[in-house]
Amino acid sequence: MCGRFQLLIELEKILERYQIKSTDINFEPKNEVFPSDKSIVVTSNNGQRDLDILKWGFTVPFTKRLLINARSETAFSKPTFKDSFIHRRGLLPVSGYYEWKNGNGKKVKYKIYSEDDIISLACIYKTFTDSLGNPVKAYTILTRAANKEIEDIHHRMPVIIDRKHEDIWIDDSIKDIHLLNNIVASSNKKLLLEKV
Repeated sequence: MCGRFQLLIELEKILERYQIKSTDINFEPKNEVFPSDKSIVVTSNNGQRDLDILKWGFTVPFTKRLLINARSETAFSKPTFKDSFIHRRGLLPVSGYYEWKNGNGKKVKYKIYSEDDIISLACIYKTFTDSLGNPVKAYTILTRAANKEIEDIHHRMPVIIDRKHEDIWIDDSIKDIHLLNNIVASSNKKLLLEKV
């Protein structure tokens, strides 16, 4: 599960990290990004990395709630996510994400992060039409079973794409489900936890 994340990195550093020469988007770092907020997503445009600003959460007719997460184990086969998983995969840059642990009748908030300044979360994206008929590009974060560092706090965690797999992940010409699932399954970045 991932219901909040942090991106406290300046745009110039993001461009450098993802080797993107320039962008015309406006972005301000945020301590806490909420569902329905907009954030930066790294995509591929004719084989070149690009940045876009997308809304967090898929809008679907069968629920009023935004679908902010998709299970990586089944996203490639679910009607809501399948087309995006095959054709529109992105990297969501974050400084860390937040999770809450139940204990002694109250929830304790943790920030989960890495020694690296930026973590690339796996996301998929799609264009929806809002109530006024306007197109809205949105993303959802892929999740997986939690690793040993996180499972005591929550049984799910976002999929983190290893740097060596980033180009393959966002390459929309690659449609090999087995390869993509292996990239998701191989995600094993060391994470740190901090009560906030």
